[in-house]
Amino acid sequence: TLKRNVGRSVCFFAPVHDRELLKRVGFYDQDIQILNDLGFDVHIATKFSEIRNADLYFVWWWSWAFKPLIRAILSKKPIIITGTFNVNTYDTRPWYQKSLIRLSLSSANANVFVSRQERDWIDKRFSGNNAHYIPHGIDTDIYSLSSVKNRERFCFTISLMSLPSCKRKCMFELVKSIPQIRKAVPDLRFLIAGEFRDGGSLLREMAKELGVGDIIEFLGPISEADKIRLMQTCQLYLQPSRYEGFGLAIAEAMACGAPVVTSAVGAVPEVVGNW
Repeated sequence: TLKRNVGRSVCFFAPVHDRELLKRVGFYDQDIQILNDLGFDVHIATKFSEIRNADLYFVWWWSWAFKPLIRAILSKKPIIITGTFNVNTYDTRPWYQKSLIRLSLSSANANVFVSRQERDWIDKRFSGNNAHYIPHGIDTDIYSLSSVKNRERFCFTISLMSLPSCKRKCMFELVKSIPQIRKAVPDLRFLIAGEFRDGGSLLREMAKELGVGDIIEFLGPISEADKIRLMQTCQLYLQPSRYEGFGLAIAEAMACGAPVVTSAVGAVPEVVGNW
């Protein structure tokens, strides 16, 4: 309760390179707000050097949890770890990474998974992991249908433009398909949002080589308001993928009434259902 947690501290750790991401990315922002609403004094750490003593440690991502975990163990304080586990890549990780991840799983007071698919995989693979399932939530007062009935002639996609993310989300295959789509639907445009990195540069070059650079617009990082507006007005939301530990943007687009084209991989089927 609020009363019980007043005066108690929590160290919220998420290893992001830009602290603004904690505001732009919904699941970070929601968790920080929940911890504040519960009455905790929230200290935010994005680097190991920023981690400090607290009554509770709340950590995003098992692959980065070892440093706050050590601090929690030494101070005999509880630690909660959450995120998507990305079970599709676990077996290909180096042995030392797998060892640290297993240590985090076995030592955490609670491991919170956002999909049943990953929670069930963990339960089968490892024992004594204190696994819990709490899916991402969508505020349907914010992510909602628009009063504008007619959608515009563009397809919308949002993805971090790093090379690994672009590969996982089939962004190169998406761009390669656009010349064929253009033949069938000449006036259709493609808007791709997300922080621009090495993968974005390769995608832009590919679009030019394929002769479709004029109908693809790379928006870079966008605000939540712009993301919602685009989801409410796009002809189609595209998110093909090789794996999704949840697929939050898919759920957000669905809440905005956008037709969604995606892949039945990872946790996507439990997010999309029969919609």
